[in-house]
Amino acid sequence: MSEETHEQALPVVFGVLGDPVAHSRSPAMHNAAFTALGLPHRYAAFHVRPAALADALAGARALGLGGLNLTVPHKRAALALVDELTPRARRIGAVNTIILRAGRLVGDNTDGLGFAAALRELFEAKLEPAARGETRSTPGTASLRRHARGEDPGARRDADSRHGPARAPRVREAVVLGAGGAARAVIDALARDREHGLSVEHVRWVTRNPAALAEQLHSGAPLRAVEITGYERLELARVELLVNCTTVGMRGGPARFPTPIEPARLAPGARVVDIVYPRPPGGLLDRAAAAGCHVQDGLVMLHWQGVFALERWLGRPLPSAAVAAMRAAL
Repeated sequence: MSEETHEQALPVVFGVLGDPVAHSRSPAMHNAAFTALGLPHRYAAFHVRPAALADALAGARALGLGGLNLTVPHKRAALALVDELTPRARRIGAVNTIILRAGRLVGDNTDGLGFAAALRELFEAKLEPAARGETRSTPGTASLRRHARGEDPGARRDADSRHGPARAPRVREAVVLGAGGAARAVIDALARDREHGLSVEHVRWVTRNPAALAEQLHSGAPLRAVEITGYERLELARVELLVNCTTVGMRGGPARFPTPIEPARLAPGARVVDIVYPRPPGGLLDRAAAAGCHVQDGLVMLHWQGVFALERWLGRPLPSAAVAAMRAAL
């Protein structure tokens, strides 16, 4: 065997960097995909503190890793540490996926794509009885079944359109809580609704410091339908979609929101999404389910952003078996 052939046969390492990161389900999800694809690659979680992020990325480059995901608190810090940014990552102002290409670190963002696919799935799901204690749409909903059959639901014009229903979910009033990297990706997806197979009329972006957030926003962001406001002005009566992108309720995070969030005050049939996982019993999603809302935790978004990230690392669409294996691993 030639040296070149031997090197090509070596497993490639991928991973997620975060602080904390022990809770991450990404390794199980991506390793299930590699098994389904018959590839020898491995994906691991790496605990990297903020001060060590630059060194960690330099190490990934030196070792020839195949690709990386970034989670809290590294998504915005990575903007200045990669060699190149995709237009999407630059526009959002956060990096959750790094592609190693010819020794260069290319920062991308698949969070918004993942959120949009998960939201379309939530709109297809039937309301789960609160007594069952389930706080996310279950695997096997229509969008996943269509993908498994290789059908194109036609929700979008680009290569990611196969991940979602044919009819665009319509939301008249949405509220997004939080101002971190994930929140920015969610806002970008909702503001560019038609690109993501959605129909959103108005979005209120709620944060502890709205003035500071407004100053940070990139001038090219499409925020014509987005209103930035503080918690003190939060009203829920007409809200059809509530998305929590904060760490409230997460281990190590704050125990409560600056203003009480009462899901019973949401519009009838509202959808409530909590994008971070795991969440404690009795938290926002449990209360929303008890109030009759359709609810979804962060594992569905995690699944779809992982699908899009892996497709970028491998440079090809994933077959249905790999997509289904990733969902089953969660």
